[in-house]
Amino acid sequence: ITEKPELLRAIKDAYEHLGEKFQYKQGEDKSYYYTGDRICLVSCFGHMLSLKDAEDYDPNLKYWKIKDLPIQPSEFEYKVSEDKKAQFAVITKLVDGCKEIIHAGDTDEEGQLIVDEIIRFLKTNKPVKRVLINDNNLEKVVNDLQNLTDNSLHEKMGWRAYARSILDWLVGINISRLMTVAYRHKIPNSKVLSVGRV
Repeated sequence: ITEKPELLRAIKDAYEHLGEKFQYKQGEDKSYYYTGDRICLVSCFGHMLSLKDAEDYDPNLKYWKIKDLPIQPSEFEYKVSEDKKAQFAVITKLVDGCKEIIHAGDTDEEGQLIVDEIIRFLKTNKPVKRVLINDNNLEKVVNDLQNLTDNSLHEKMGWRAYARSILDWLVGINISRLMTVAYRHKIPNSKVLSVGRV
């Protein structure tokens, strides 16, 4: 599972260099993947999941009221992003049918999280290996694919990105609602005042 289509193509070229043959498979709504004799390749399109909105936990939170603040779910949950459902269905199918997962997210914290959150969301207990690819040069990718490590050695990076996303949610939801509602008391029908962590 790669984070981006460019890396998927580089990995496909590397495996073909090692003798694997692939068939391109087209799914619904521009979803796609590659199947080989031993390996299937699929790409994310960035984050496939997003944290649920406040109203997903409680429909009453659709209406912005200061008395409901602060909003802080006891447990944060994900949902599949609306525009990525077809590709996510492909990833789910491939994870269900495989023996082992190779995590090929980018080598930064966000790249670690993008694939880790999918693995956790799907509640799979299949072994997960990690490949760290910093350069899409064929020889380099071939070498990296022959030096897989256990994903558990890298999960800390993803948890740091997860912590930031929770903080973004808490600040964005609560402070934006507080500022917007307070401002609308002075100027009715004014626009939403978006406040972010940064």
